[in-house]
Amino acid sequence: MFLFNKISISKLFEEELYELKDSPLKLQKDTIEGKKIAVVVDYAEEGFPEASKDLLEKILKAVKVDMSEVVMVYAKNQDCSFRFLRDQFHNDKLIVFGLKPAAIGLNIRLGLYQLIDFRGCQILLADDLTRVAQDVKRKTYLWRNLQKMFELTLKN
Repeated sequence: MFLFNKISISKLFEEELYELKDSPLKLQKDTIEGKKIAVVVDYAEEGFPEASKDLLEKILKAVKVDMSEVVMVYAKNQDCSFRFLRDQFHNDKLIVFGLKPAAIGLNIRLGLYQLIDFRGCQILLADDLTRVAQDVKRKTYLWRNLQKMFELTLKN
């Protein structure tokens, strides 16, 4: 195992490095209070396609969740790390569209459409919503795991 310090790491890069203490964007307290579900999408808020937003609303409605119960996290302009989300609010469920575990700060093996319980939070990673919309198999995988996550009666 290698031990790195600031000096040894700086020798690996030509650019000047900065240590970031806090996330550049914090979620507003009024947007997170009482919300136990976080949905992370690999978009900036202003770039989130309307078709993907509509699909997400339909998906959540199918599991009896209203958008008002969800904290939306836009990975392109917000910190979407698992640690950040857990520090900001104690979400019970995390649904991630279009990102790998490393992108949310998790160093674990987790495949797409594989529901896990990690540190008291159910996590489900799925393809980007545009890919889900175009593929019946992906929709089926997502639906089955959402049924488990939200404890709905499973129908084959």
